[in-house]
Amino acid sequence: MTNYAIVWYSFNMSGHSKWSTIKHQKGVKDARRGKLFSKLAMQIALGAKAGADLSMNSTLRIVVAEAKRAGMPKENIERAISRGSGKTSGDELKEAVYEAYGVGGAAMVIKTITDNSNRILAEIRGVLNKNGGKLASSGSVAYQFSQAGEIVISKDAVSDQDGLELELIDHGLDDWIDAGDSIIIYTKTENLANISKFLNTKNIALQAQKIILKPASFLELSDDLVAKNQVILGKLEELDDVQEVFVNF
Repeated sequence: MTNYAIVWYSFNMSGHSKWSTIKHQKGVKDARRGKLFSKLAMQIALGAKAGADLSMNSTLRIVVAEAKRAGMPKENIERAISRGSGKTSGDELKEAVYEAYGVGGAAMVIKTITDNSNRILAEIRGVLNKNGGKLASSGSVAYQFSQAGEIVISKDAVSDQDGLELELIDHGLDDWIDAGDSIIIYTKTENLANISKFLNTKNIALQAQKIILKPASFLELSDDLVAKNQVILGKLEELDDVQEVFVNF
């Protein structure tokens, strides 16, 4: 999702107005980090329901690693694990997945973690209805996606891209995408840990590592339709209980 910050500027800007701008920008950044940490805490708590031992719970291990990369404080992570493992009280969290169509027939799978399914369903329906999308019946969209492991690394960290790609094939690489400054690596979920460990032996830091829903094929849309769907995505990602939205365009 693209993030915007409004900055006021004049050629005779005073120190006070400059400080106000800095505070505004910091406030936007802090709010963005706060929302990210809140979503990660819900993912950690849900993952910890299957056990708080990271060595025995690969799902929890992956999301905790993602939280650390995002700079989430250690105490926040530990609090989320305690909540999910039942050591502290809190409303029960459940994962709920919704399917939808965006503008121009774009397929969307919306993953949520919530303590109130009725509330988040109403919020998602409201976003879709107001922006040209609609909820889809269960199974009508999800079949177009399959689970995959995704790892993102910096292109600058790789001195020999062709050589690394060939080595990763032996560790379960399915796809390799040049994404500008980054390289996106796709693999089967069961090979995610193998590739991650191999990259660590090469001293290549991971920018992201997660299990995603990857579309079987991509829908070609005009720039206008893409922009309209991006509005929907932005509104959905603003909802506290929405964790991720997967699309096929």
